[in-house]
Amino acid sequence: MLNGVLNAVIFIFTCSISSFIFGFLHELGHIAMYRIFGGNNDWSITIGTGNPIIKTKKVTINLLFMIPGFVNWSITKVKKIHAVLWFSGGFLINSILAIAILLVILHLRFTLIPGHLKTLQTRPRMIPVAQE
Repeated sequence: MLNGVLNAVIFIFTCSISSFIFGFLHELGHIAMYRIFGGNNDWSITIGTGNPIIKTKKVTINLLFMIPGFVNWSITKVKKIHAVLWFSGGFLINSILAIAILLVILHLRFTLIPGHLKTLQTRPRMIPVAQE
């Protein structure tokens, strides 16, 4: 019973931290595209809701940090293509991270299990035996 509760707590903690990390990187993707395609330096990122636990000039992390955040930026007159690129920055970062994580998982799967590929290639085949 205790082992199951401990596993649940570890799972919730891991999900919360990874949600924060990916949410923060997602928002940084928006900011990167904003800065590359003509945005000024007047921006800030807010992650989560509730009371702030960390607050700097550009970044605010609130108590419920596992809830994704948002970007505050000053938009005056902007080309539509720039706005599309700014908003696509988060999706782009998420896609790159997903592909990178998938490649790491595949790499670990085939390097941490010794002889894994050899085992797959030499596995005996199940040949049906004719019944008399």
